[in-house]
Amino acid sequence: MMIFAIVLSIGVIFLSVAVAWLSRSNKRLKKTFTRLKQSETSLNAIFENVESGVSIYQVTDHGQTITMQYMNPAARKIWNVFLEDKSEQTVTQVFPGIEATGLLDVIRRVYHSGDPEHLPTHQYENRQIVDWRENYVYKLPSGNIAVVCNDDNMQQKLLESRECFDVLFHLAPIALLIADRHDFSILHVNTACLRMTGYAETQLQGKTILDPDFLFVPQTLSALEQLKQTQTVSLLDIGFYTSAGDIRSGRFSSQAVTINTKKCIAIAIEDISDFLQALTEKTAAYTHAADQEKNALVGRVAGKMAHDFNNILGAIMGNAELSLLECQDPEACRTLDRKSVV
Repeated sequence: MMIFAIVLSIGVIFLSVAVAWLSRSNKRLKKTFTRLKQSETSLNAIFENVESGVSIYQVTDHGQTITMQYMNPAARKIWNVFLEDKSEQTVTQVFPGIEATGLLDVIRRVYHSGDPEHLPTHQYENRQIVDWRENYVYKLPSGNIAVVCNDDNMQQKLLESRECFDVLFHLAPIALLIADRHDFSILHVNTACLRMTGYAETQLQGKTILDPDFLFVPQTLSALEQLKQTQTVSLLDIGFYTSAGDIRSGRFSSQAVTINTKKCIAIAIEDISDFLQALTEKTAAYTHAADQEKNALVGRVAGKMAHDFNNILGAIMGNAELSLLECQDPEACRTLDRKSVV
């Protein structure tokens, strides 16, 4: 009886310990479940609100069939897919034209290898849209494939704008320079600047535009001191040197700009030497024409005056001759005789 009581007591003790352990384990499990639930909620929130598009695909038939499982809101917006019934459709049904991008080949490779891959920016085109995409492809523990897509339209537009700027920069008929706003060193020059100055690009890049006896004559350098304060100059008449040492006339304008976060000054210089020479020649021609017209006018006035004076003189001469015929005084006749007039 004593032994039974001892065994029973030990059993009760073990049972109490087991109950206590189970209770603690249950609490830990509840805490773990709560944390997992919170993590799942957080991940779902991130998944639903992340700016990158995330699509989940199921791959079957050894990679031959790729079926859409789910797309987050960003993916639906990027790919222009807004209907929920797109799930369980093949990827080619959801995205007509996807074969041409090479994405399906990447998905198949990742499915077989398990190694993530990056598909660089490429163009996707179907009957509705023509856009630029960048994709990252991963294999999930479940065996499904996750594709993270970034809309690269803005980046592509920036690249196209940069290319357009480069073309216009070098096609501009006037000299264009980009200089550092801090030390005024030349960063970029266009073709017109090289043609106008006679320098090679390597001879200009890195040089400071305010260096004495380099690009601008001393009088111009004094006028350009305002660049250090305002960085903005408008239609300033200047003199500049060519590589041959000749001095040319120009018109200078500048504006502060920021290029790729770098503070710069955009400078435009128009060579007006030929214009000034043509203007001088035109002014001289106008002056000569005015002098000719004035001389012609003086000639016409003088001719008219001579004609009028000749008429008056003719009348005087005629009267003098008549008086000579009627004159009886020999002395007066000698005076009036035109033959004796020297």
